[in-house]
Amino acid sequence: MEKSKIHWDRYAFAAICITATCFVLGVIMARADEGSGQVSWDAYSYFYPGVLHALRSLREGEGLLWNPYQGSGQPFLALGVNGLLYPVNWVFAFLDREAGMLTSAGINLVIGGAGAYWLGRELKLSPAAALCGAIAFQLGTSTRFVAGWGPMHLSGYVWLPVALFLTERLLRAPELHKGLALSAALTMQLYTGFPQTAFFTYQLIALRVAWGLATRPVERSGSGLWIACVGLVLPPVLAAVLFVPASEFIPLSLRGGALSAAEIGKGITLASVRANNGVWSVLIGRVFVLCAMFFPLALMGRRHRNAAIFYLLVAAFYFALAFGPGTLLFDIYASLPLGSLFRHPPRFLWVMNFCLAMLAALGVQQLVDRSGETGRRRFAPIAAMIAGLVAFAWLYQRVFVIERQFAVAAIAAALALTLAPQRFRSMALVFPLLLAINGLMLGTGLYLNQRTGDVYGANADVFEFVRKRITPEDRIFVVARHQHLALMVRSGMVHGIPEVNDYEPQTAHTYAEYFVYMQQGSELTDIVDWDARPGTPMPAGFKHRLLDLIAARYVIVEHELDNTAKVFGAPLRSLLRDERLTVYENNGAQKRALFVPRIQVVPESDALGMLASGKADPSRVALVSELPRSGFQGSPLTTGHAKIVESRAQTVKVEVDSTGPGFLFLADQYFPGWSAQVNGEQSEILRANHAFRLVEIPAGHSVVTFTYRPASVYIGGTISTAAWAGVAFFWWRSRRREDL
Repeated sequence: MEKSKIHWDRYAFAAICITATCFVLGVIMARADEGSGQVSWDAYSYFYPGVLHALRSLREGEGLLWNPYQGSGQPFLALGVNGLLYPVNWVFAFLDREAGMLTSAGINLVIGGAGAYWLGRELKLSPAAALCGAIAFQLGTSTRFVAGWGPMHLSGYVWLPVALFLTERLLRAPELHKGLALSAALTMQLYTGFPQTAFFTYQLIALRVAWGLATRPVERSGSGLWIACVGLVLPPVLAAVLFVPASEFIPLSLRGGALSAAEIGKGITLASVRANNGVWSVLIGRVFVLCAMFFPLALMGRRHRNAAIFYLLVAAFYFALAFGPGTLLFDIYASLPLGSLFRHPPRFLWVMNFCLAMLAALGVQQLVDRSGETGRRRFAPIAAMIAGLVAFAWLYQRVFVIERQFAVAAIAAALALTLAPQRFRSMALVFPLLLAINGLMLGTGLYLNQRTGDVYGANADVFEFVRKRITPEDRIFVVARHQHLALMVRSGMVHGIPEVNDYEPQTAHTYAEYFVYMQQGSELTDIVDWDARPGTPMPAGFKHRLLDLIAARYVIVEHELDNTAKVFGAPLRSLLRDERLTVYENNGAQKRALFVPRIQVVPESDALGMLASGKADPSRVALVSELPRSGFQGSPLTTGHAKIVESRAQTVKVEVDSTGPGFLFLADQYFPGWSAQVNGEQSEILRANHAFRLVEIPAGHSVVTFTYRPASVYIGGTISTAAWAGVAFFWWRSRRREDL
């Protein structure tokens, strides 16, 4: 009997791998070859440029701590969103972009499908029913969406069913090694760099434990709760190599606190769901008609009713949250600790879709369990399936012909299983097959949209032209439409050229304030101001003096967005013009390293206005919010000049000559972890001109070396290494005791 069970589980895993492969090659790759759908900005304008930077940095020995190519320099590892430590992402070290995208998607889909399958088996479902849950999750609307949108979203989402499987197993038989396995799975989810899915997973685990305490006294074991707590607390410790640097960065970032309703964004509406249109309605989309037919069955039997009620209530709860700010339930949720930390309420539908997949599995199990009944009651599942089909047709207003055919096939299989259970026992295997075919053929979604070919290289000659002219003292500023990947916001990372723009949602708050004020001539009010920048011309309120200050000597502008003459008051010097864009030289740009004779203490709120209006000349004075420890303020009579002699990712060396003591201003982002040595002696780094670095220097010739060696990374790495070693030891010890 045990051999038969293992045999079926192996077949089920093979089916999960085949389904993932068919989806990746037959749907994602096929649509990529066609160029279908809207381009995935997060994948191509954020994730993959980070991959290129990481690979280049490792190849050149620069390290992964600092990114000098975007946003006038910023942390790289501390951001975490790059997913550098997630093992599946390592395929990009060996494969080209699209091969890596497809491979990572396939591996992640197998992880998610296997997790959903083993969760079903832990709930005592048959292999056929558990496989239905696995495929319903693998090819469900939310999974399809994140699979097409990019690795950074999919890789976190697929660990949700794995974590729930390990939680279910732990509650059923509390043992230390099971709690450690849960902590390892949650750590993998944290390593992906997309914390919102980890937040959802923690919530779902907490709800499952609470449900167990309320409904099943056997799960009230003190040891079980203690081990579950260990499993939930350990992941941040295991991921300390990311969490400790992030804890240093997050308070300074644009996303360092609770979000307002406007920043969180709008939720779904029932009208958009029924019409199956709108930007976010694709997240609920056309769920499988078969799933809709299986849902009503889940509550029919006593054996799995407890699990069915739990997943039904959770699905309803997260569906209600997806309606977003302004609804009673969401507003209560947002008032709770961490409740307003993340954006885009429609993402709650990710949890709902997972729950619906498990309800589909539970529904199929009811067909199997009730197949031996006699009398009129045996036809109740068929009636429930027809009711589910009617509800599906009402919700989505129409049922496609092919969906009707799938519905008829499912009803026929269920009827055969009901009337002759012994003869048609294997008919249950038809249901996962129908789900797989249905999922592969329908509901591909608006945003299933990877791209093939050289998406970044159309303007490679332009960037090469700039590269030959640029010096360590200069940066570029790109004005282009967001959808043009060959000239997108993170082109600097792709081509290895320092850029002042960025597509970073967690950028430092001070730099976001600086950049938004430069762009709009007004203060940053919320993160929507930062997000609204790409793809628009420089507005009339653009403050070019702030652009000058951050060393943006080369301005690359698409013709359709070119209003440089209006913004700067006179045309910039045109260096190159082709059929699509122009490269200008901004002769007013300051050098990245600048000798400044004196400083002036001003309120933080006044600095940007003074710099933008010209009331403060940054070549003569640097604005600070407090004096250095020495109390020195400089002299307006002192003169000098500075030159960068070495510029690497984590080290910048500057030589300064001056007639008297003064200051060195470096137009790189100010950030903890940087240290400065002046002629071999440690020197204080001040934040100057709102977001950048300043050090005091003596008279004569000086060598100033800036070095980025954040203690937080080394502390976090030490904690993570020790924690993983401890987990491995105690897991081995726990398993050994169990074997004895």
